Amino acid sequence: MTDNRQTHENMRPLLEEAAKKLGVTPETLAGQISSGDIGNVLKKLPADQQNKLTKTLADKTACKKLLETPQAQALMRKLSGK
Repeated sequence: MTDNRQTHENMRPLLEEAAKKLGVTPETLAGQISSGDIGNVLKKLPADQQNKLTKTLADKTACKKLLETPQAQALMRKLSGK
């Protein structure tokens, strides 16, 4: 079984890099992700990336493929506390 602390430590660099690119603190980004309030995050993305993400989330097959990636699985475990 994966140690939650280890998963959190593995996710920290990803969270920090994403926050840096979005111009927010890692804590702010983590809070927005945890609360499901990603609207503010999306607004900070360039238009082409907003479109790609929106299309991916709207496409059931693409969304399923994205959610099956190891990175998405780790993020979901972190957010669910498992």
